[in-house]
Amino acid sequence: MDDVVNQYKQMAIGDDKEEVIFDEEEDGEESVKSSTEFPVVGVILIDRKIKFQFFKELMASLWRPVKGVSIQEIDEKRYLFTFYHILDMRRVLDEGAWSFERNLLLLKEIKTEDIPSQVKLYEAELWVQVRDAAYGFMNLGSVRKISNFIGEFHKFDDKKSISDEKFKSYLRIRVRMDVR
Repeated sequence: MDDVVNQYKQMAIGDDKEEVIFDEEEDGEESVKSSTEFPVVGVILIDRKIKFQFFKELMASLWRPVKGVSIQEIDEKRYLFTFYHILDMRRVLDEGAWSFERNLLLLKEIKTEDIPSQVKLYEAELWVQVRDAAYGFMNLGSVRKISNFIGEFHKFDDKKSISDEKFKSYLRIRVRMDVR
């Protein structure tokens, strides 16, 4: 037993003798990623420390994920959200923008090779309403131009942009904006 302990004591992660290789499993997924975990990194644009436990409980109750969410603090303003169903994660990302105590929460889906503390978070996707647009601007081409003036066009909500009482009272567009 002492021989095994001594062997492990002499091992170093930076040892050039061997390297770790991640093979793809038969189903095409990398062996290090769980197919039941869908990670998202987030940062709150705030200038003070928050009460993490309160933040964690509030976001979980707002999002109400069917399969649950785990929230870990990476540092003072950065968090790792692990969803346990892809639809829960998609709904949270699609329904945002989210805020905490009137401060914007930026969220981004991450990949297995990403380091959560180093993911750059400076873009927010916001729903924008364009009101009183002229009839000639009620088309997708004009919507894209308006969006790109504000930020970057992401999508157009044609269902919410039409009023039953009168002709298109407003346009609802999703815009990705740099918030640095």
